[in-house]
Amino acid sequence: MSDPMLQWVIPEKFERYAREIVRQLKNLPCLRWSNRCNNAWEELKWEEDILPLAHYDHIRTIARALVASLPNDERDVLAFGVDELRLFAMSPQPFPSRTVDRIYERVVELGWQEKDALDPEARDGRRRKQRRALLLEAAAEHLCQKDNFGAKPERRILETRMHRLERGLDKITDEKINVWAGHITSYDLSGAKAAQLFIEQGMFIGLIDAPWLLDGISELILAVGERSLDEDERSKLTVIDKWIEELPDKPPDGSAVISISKRDDGETCGGYRYYDLRIKPQSVEISSGGSTWTQESGSDSVSGPRIWATVIGDRGSEGDSDQLLRDMSAAATDPSFEIGVGEEE
Repeated sequence: MSDPMLQWVIPEKFERYAREIVRQLKNLPCLRWSNRCNNAWEELKWEEDILPLAHYDHIRTIARALVASLPNDERDVLAFGVDELRLFAMSPQPFPSRTVDRIYERVVELGWQEKDALDPEARDGRRRKQRRALLLEAAAEHLCQKDNFGAKPERRILETRMHRLERGLDKITDEKINVWAGHITSYDLSGAKAAQLFIEQGMFIGLIDAPWLLDGISELILAVGERSLDEDERSKLTVIDKWIEELPDKPPDGSAVISISKRDDGETCGGYRYYDLRIKPQSVEISSGGSTWTQESGSDSVSGPRIWATVIGDRGSEGDSDQLLRDMSAAATDPSFEIGVGEEE
């Protein structure tokens, strides 16, 4: 924003519209605590965590209506400056969402300013808590976008991912969080760096919201444990079981593979079927496949469903992943399938 006049005018416009929303909130009834507060603005400041979800939706609704009511040239001026201002959500969204984000952010800032004025001693603790929450949200949104090819996640999905990341938050020092917060330039950059902080603490990011996959692998391990294994295989299975119990808080510190296979050859035709669970410090993968052959047409390879997850947050599947887990566990209990447990090469 090279024009000195715009550098002054645009922030003033956002300030004016944010204060207009505050005025409206002061004239609205409380959403949750009518017995303790006189209006929605007092209630917002009274809440321990600004903002609870009810106020988040409420304020953004008011802000959207306000932006929609502005003349086109006024919206254009706001849009011109919005990229130069740090956004609360810090995500690349189309106008007018970014303008709404900026107004919303300023409303929150005004709420905190009034609250801090009433309780100055709580200011440092609040800022620490705010930065930790911002780190959590930035990392969660970055990972959600990786899962959805860059699409902005629904709020409920984002909050679920934040909740599951939260157990790694206490491992990150305030110093690292402050350094991260001080170098925010864009959502893509700050979100990726936020996720990296959790990875550095040893979290297997690709599995934080896949308890169904870990549960399926645990059931598979139980089924394999019922089979006849030699001493080395049973020892390795115990190690694998420990790794799965520690995921996603701690990545495996070694590699292993569980192979389940069956060959059925006749005089004129036959086939081969396999299921593999491969575990490494950087990834967990379940795959299936095989081949068939006939005397007349020769052999033909078959690729089955596949699931994978990585420590840096990538996860995907090909085919029916739920069916793959069920089929692999069923094969583990079928004596016609051979089982091997060993090191991953």
